[in-house]
Amino acid sequence: MYNSNLKSWKSIDPRTRWKWRLPYVKLVDNHEFYCKLVQEKSVLHIGCVDHKEVIDIKMKNHEYLHVKLMKYAKIVHGIDINKEAIDYLRNKYDITNIYYCDVTQTKIPNELLASYDVVLIPEVIEHILDLGSFLKSTKKFMSPKSLLIIGTPNSFKLHSFFTVLKGYEEINPDHKYYFSYSALKNLLENTGFVTDKWHLYVYGNPRRRLFKYGIRSIESLIKSFFIETNPWFGDGIIVQAKLSKNLHSGAVGH
Repeated sequence: MYNSNLKSWKSIDPRTRWKWRLPYVKLVDNHEFYCKLVQEKSVLHIGCVDHKEVIDIKMKNHEYLHVKLMKYAKIVHGIDINKEAIDYLRNKYDITNIYYCDVTQTKIPNELLASYDVVLIPEVIEHILDLGSFLKSTKKFMSPKSLLIIGTPNSFKLHSFFTVLKGYEEINPDHKYYFSYSALKNLLENTGFVTDKWHLYVYGNPRRRLFKYGIRSIESLIKSFFIETNPWFGDGIIVQAKLSKNLHSGAVGH
């Protein structure tokens, strides 16, 4: 076969075509992004609770995402399979718009709406073993106009390269996967969604840490430089998607 790129008659290894152009993206603060997106909208927050041992810390520091969403959205309902944490939030913090629900099962709380403007799944999919079934099951909460917003750790985050250089891996022991742009895009398209906009986010502010800790945090300055130069080195990916048009008829309502 004639290779026009190499201008020679050579067989082309198909693996040389497995390169996907990364779209232009901007760095965002993930919580600020979610709150701005859900303003005056109905929102289903899937995976709304956290590890029980960090709930109080996040509440004290005003970092609990579900509480932030309640200040901006028109309606917020949260669902999770961690019943202990749900009961803890209900009893200690009087958060009553959260419910026990496994989206892959048929039993749905009566309080939930037939569909939502936004189905938000922040840093959840990396925990799910049967991810295909999980994503397909979220369609029962969507209409053709609904947005699916997913946030997840980035497989190419720069922080991981630094930890490997130090001889260790830093990962939540409950994580099952890491996702890149292409892997997440393919997953969503194969489960009946069309991806639209992409964003990257980082945890904390590397520059602020440098000023606080000085030379001990020069690593943070290096990370900041590379991430601002190329946001695809960021800590996490946010993707916005909708139902595929040819699947609208069978995906709505529950």
